Amino acid sequence: ADFLVSGRKLSTFFASTTLFATWFGAGTLLTATDAIYYHGLAFTALEPFGAGSCLLIAGLFFARPLWQLQILTVPDLFALKFGKTAELVSAILLIPGYFGWIAVQITALAGIIHLFFGVPVIVGMIVVTTFAITLACLGGMWSVVLTDSVQMVFVGVVIIVLAVVVIKA
Repeated sequence: ADFLVSGRKLSTFFASTTLFATWFGAGTLLTATDAIYYHGLAFTALEPFGAGSCLLIAGLFFARPLWQLQILTVPDLFALKFGKTAELVSAILLIPGYFGWIAVQITALAGIIHLFFGVPVIVGMIVVTTFAITLACLGGMWSVVLTDSVQMVFVGVVIIVLAVVVIKA
């Protein structure tokens, strides 16, 4: 439990930046910028509102009750409400989606490394995967939270700088 939820002692800042990183990670940032590049800003104008609305609704209506249940995963919720069979079925259904989500994150970061440093994408994917596994094994969720927070502060600063540049142009 300590590995998965950092001892349930995250400050609002760390919990928020980690949640932001989870929802608006490398895959989202890169696919949104590609869509804007190829189709224009109007094509993706509502994208952040959908994800943001979902986060607000989840936070306002579901976060506290789920927190009070002391569960760690979605299958844990199904086990509590519907039994072990439902837990197993939900885990089996969720696992492929997680592999896809993780693959997008690894591929996106490897693509960024390729773009900036010329490292072949496959080598970048191996480096990113090795680094992520090592980081998680050595520091658990706390190490993930710290790197998420640093990355999201950086992304926020870059977005503010870009907004200023675009407004001045």
